Amino acid sequence: MTMTEITRFLDKKFAKNTRVPIAKLIDPIKHGATMTAGTLVLMASGDRKLRLKILEKDTPHKGFSEPLLLNSYAREQRLTPNFLLWYLSHPEVREYLLAHTTGSVLLRVPRNILHALPVPLPTHVFKEERIHEVIVAKTNDALSRLINAFYSDYQLNLNNGRFRTATILAGAISEVILYQLLLEQEIDRKILSEDRNLGLSKMLDYVQLLKLERTIHWNWGQSTN
Repeated sequence: MTMTEITRFLDKKFAKNTRVPIAKLIDPIKHGATMTAGTLVLMASGDRKLRLKILEKDTPHKGFSEPLLLNSYAREQRLTPNFLLWYLSHPEVREYLLAHTTGSVLLRVPRNILHALPVPLPTHVFKEERIHEVIVAKTNDALSRLINAFYSDYQLNLNNGRFRTATILAGAISEVILYQLLLEQEIDRKILSEDRNLGLSKMLDYVQLLKLERTIHWNWGQSTN
């Protein structure tokens, strides 16, 4: 999905609406500040999914998410978090976001891509049914296909009582996800290439390399492969 295709979608569904980029509609929130209840947030999670959700309570901004806090201009245009969530929930827009995600385990949309996305301004007070959450997931990339294949074998062995084999397959799934996560966090590839046998203890060592007890601050302004 390209920006040209997004434009065609807008021309078809929102032909009479003025369009502005998301960047013009939101105020930034610094890391460590509070994302107030009612803010629409694009959340990154560790299950190869992006979640768009309106916060139900005040939440600290720790860098895992991209808050879309509507500014005074957006409010003057009668744009609400629910309208923006409804717009972003359209399949065409979700496909556009997914096409520009980086990472395979922890998905994220570069800030420059997200902020440049055009939004049609409502022509009247928005009264669409409230949407609780929108999930954008990668389902047909190479990593997903590999994990799904392992998982199908895992389920088959589990259902037939072959618990030892099922346990081995569960470990293989964990290794695949951990290995990819290490690559995406730019762990020295030499450490990984010289290891021919992860094993449980080695996996635990690698988890420590990720320093998961620390807050991760994503670089939303750049796209990496």
